[in-house]
Amino acid sequence: MLRHSHGEQRFKARRVFVGRKEHIEQVGKALRRPQRRNEHRIMAWDGVGGQGKSRLCRELQERLFESEGVALGSVDFRTPRFRRAQEALLKLRGDINKTSGLHFPTFDLAFARLFSLERPGENIRNVYPHLFRKGESEILDDLIDWSESGMEIVAEGASLIIPGANLVYKYGSRFTGRMLEWWSSKSVKKQISDLDSLSAEELSNKLPIYFGFDLWRAQDNDSCPRIVLSFDTHEMLWASEGSQSSGEILRVDNWLQILVRESPGALVLIFGRDPLRWSELNSEWDSAIEQKQLVGLSKLEMDYLLTQVPIPDPAIRERIVEGSGGLP
Repeated sequence: MLRHSHGEQRFKARRVFVGRKEHIEQVGKALRRPQRRNEHRIMAWDGVGGQGKSRLCRELQERLFESEGVALGSVDFRTPRFRRAQEALLKLRGDINKTSGLHFPTFDLAFARLFSLERPGENIRNVYPHLFRKGESEILDDLIDWSESGMEIVAEGASLIIPGANLVYKYGSRFTGRMLEWWSSKSVKKQISDLDSLSAEELSNKLPIYFGFDLWRAQDNDSCPRIVLSFDTHEMLWASEGSQSSGEILRVDNWLQILVRESPGALVLIFGRDPLRWSELNSEWDSAIEQKQLVGLSKLEMDYLLTQVPIPDPAIRERIVEGSGGLP
């Protein structure tokens, strides 16, 4: 009989998280264990489809989101637009700002310049309005205000200047508070020294470096929260591109490798069907990556899960457990 959606549903299975206690405790220990500002720590889980990697990822994210003193940024590569570095970085930036109030002035400056190079004549305020919410990005507010003031328009009808280091050097004396502290740093001036000479492609490739620099610099403050970066369904970065050679697969997530490399001090969680192979390109990853394989649930865990669905009949539960291979 065909079913429609208008009548009352007699049964609805409950989603229950069971097992994985070991993995949750491992993340907890990693968070509690001191991590040096220049130390890399990557925890990566792999396993065949259906093992519950994404469910574990969501459970960890929920717990981290509710934890005090944690700044969490997460990306799920099942969402196609997040497979592009620029969109993934914007997602991480928004998450971390929301959960901790951390700001990204160096990244924002570079992103504003890239936007102007790639999309001349468009208004960044209209395309990315969330970047201009009150208190979201002080440097973007200042940059746009300066360029819209008319002082930089060459002739009537000319496009506004492209934001960049020169503009900041010219008007940086107007900074106050947090932005003045940022601009007074020698490391900041060194980081953006070549910004105005980069092409759009070169600047796009460097965005992960600017993002990581802001995270690294934030940790210089004792009040900085514990930074956690989480990435789910890692395999989608190359699976969506069709069949590729082994060498291409190793490099398709190059921007992610750069981001993790340039974000020391952060705890990085990665979930995917395959183990990370970054060490094949650079053996130094060996000391930073803690690879973990996610296997099926035990029979007791599966029985408990089915009981909570609920499936009260023990004979039915037993048949499901025996036939599921650990993946009910």
